[in-house]
Amino acid sequence: MNHAVISPAQRARTTWDLVSGELAGPPPATLDGRAYTFDARGLMEIVWDLPEDWETVALVGHNPAMQELVNHLTASGRAMPTSCVAVVGLPGPWAEAGPGGDLLAHGRPPADALTDD
Repeated sequence: MNHAVISPAQRARTTWDLVSGELAGPPPATLDGRAYTFDARGLMEIVWDLPEDWETVALVGHNPAMQELVNHLTASGRAMPTSCVAVVGLPGPWAEAGPGGDLLAHGRPPADALTDD
């Protein structure tokens, strides 16, 4: 099952609305107050608590926590500027997530894709 976990902050909700609007079949989304953090430890707690039957999860949050999370899980040292997306593959169950993941994709849309023309 796919799912999205989103910070309740307006900017994060708006980001998810834009992203999910581009998906053929957007997954169910849950607002989680713990995602409104600037500390990767708080995001790790969300990851550890994910149900095991959720195979793929989109996490929409805030920096510097998102960048710290990606770098903690993948040791990639990648920057996560505004609107950046990282796809991380983890080797085991959510409850055991930690270093050792793979950075499968990383980037952001072109600037003109972020405007309302």
